[in-house]
Amino acid sequence: YIEMLPKEIISGFIHAAVIIIAFSQLEAITTLKFSNEMNYFQIISNIVERYQEVHLFSLNLFLISIVLLFLVKMKFKYFPMALVLLLFTGILAYLGQWQARGVQFIGEIPEGMPQWISFYLSLNRWLSLFPTALGLSFLATVGSFIMGKTFEEDQPSPYSPNREVMALGISKIVGVFFGALVPVGSFNRTLLNKASGAQTQIASLVAAAIVGLTLLFLTPYVYYLPMPVIAAIILFSVIFLIDYPYVKSLFIENKGKFIGFSITLLATLFVGFSQGILFGFLFSFVLKKIKFPHNSF
Repeated sequence: YIEMLPKEIISGFIHAAVIIIAFSQLEAITTLKFSNEMNYFQIISNIVERYQEVHLFSLNLFLISIVLLFLVKMKFKYFPMALVLLLFTGILAYLGQWQARGVQFIGEIPEGMPQWISFYLSLNRWLSLFPTALGLSFLATVGSFIMGKTFEEDQPSPYSPNREVMALGISKIVGVFFGALVPVGSFNRTLLNKASGAQTQIASLVAAAIVGLTLLFLTPYVYYLPMPVIAAIILFSVIFLIDYPYVKSLFIENKGKFIGFSITLLATLFVGFSQGILFGFLFSFVLKKIKFPHNSF
């Protein structure tokens, strides 16, 4: 099933993920609070209506950060500007008491390494959790696959979905004994790795080592990292997933695939991640069966 996902469906999913990630950072940028029940149009309308409540210091901090990230990227491609920006603004936030000025910080992080968890699940409890676990596993697998296929051309060897599934499975089995989140290929981390020039899995080992050292020794200092700066780094990383030339070529050359792209994007945004992939795949399957003309409409 995963190998059969067409490129336009993958692209629709990725573009939807970019929009979702961007909207998820609006609270950090504006300091406004949005209900989980709000859709994207309601969030935009709410910001417009409450524009006087937007925290200007946080907004300016975000804008300055993202401009600096783009400027440095243009001149020095592999300079770790995101790390430098975090360290610099973290120090300024501590010395300048930005918290008193209303800037949101990461806040307190539990200190120390994760502890071993012993647990027992009854059959009834296991059956009640199974549908959710199955959905999360499917979503994690598809998300990881999409990131792997997206950057396959930059890798020295072909991407192997089977090895990816095996790695995710082992990670899930081990992680469950430490209360870990569901292992998944991250959009943000993958893009930051690529932007930093990472070539092999050593980058993940280095990142894991830094996270471990942070949990052991640096949690008091991580507290002061400003959320608007983190939002800028996240948006800076995902913005490069937008492939306007490809979407434009679909619209001009193949209306059927463009509709598949649009269905996947909209379904992912307004229904859900897994449903978006499913709707897009079903449409592409029907499209092949009825031989939809490339230059229709």
